[in-house]
Amino acid sequence: MIDLEGGARLLSQHVDGLELTCAVAQVPLLLRQRPDDLDARLGRLQARARATLPHGAVPSEWCWDDEPVLVLPHSLRPGARYCIECSDWAIFVAPVGSVVPRLTVQLRADYLLRVGPLGAYDASREWVEDHLVPLIGGRPPEDRPAWRISRLDLAADVAGVVFQLADLDHFTTRAASRRSYTGDAEQ
Repeated sequence: MIDLEGGARLLSQHVDGLELTCAVAQVPLLLRQRPDDLDARLGRLQARARATLPHGAVPSEWCWDDEPVLVLPHSLRPGARYCIECSDWAIFVAPVGSVVPRLTVQLRADYLLRVGPLGAYDASREWVEDHLVPLIGGRPPEDRPAWRISRLDLAADVAGVVFQLADLDHFTTRAASRRSYTGDAEQ
């Protein structure tokens, strides 16, 4: 705990969200115009998930710390065709030839708190390179995937601070508009 000005205290600070992208070269595959092994496997599993009533996730052949990795019936992320997930992360897979990176790994906040951002980054990257990257076709074996941090959310828990409506301008957001609430009345 750190004492700040005006009687405020910083209780904790941590990484609350981390998103990674993995881009791989696929030029030979694009010239042949056919899906690779990753696309084919996920396509079969996604079709099975969509065939369940009600629609639900289905287990894949992959595991994460003895937990089955699930394939969802739909990916709600723009540019992604598939979504696989476990309790620690979700991975969005773009189609072959997409302009967005082929893989996006979204690490969950509780996992980041449990193992730390560097541990989560290393473990998830290793899992993707062991299980998914080898299934991406048209990639020379010596060609390393290009990893990037695409989003990093920081959080701080403070006590002893009373925010005023004027403080709203000091916070950043990607929202197109803002609404502030004070008590029961909307501002």
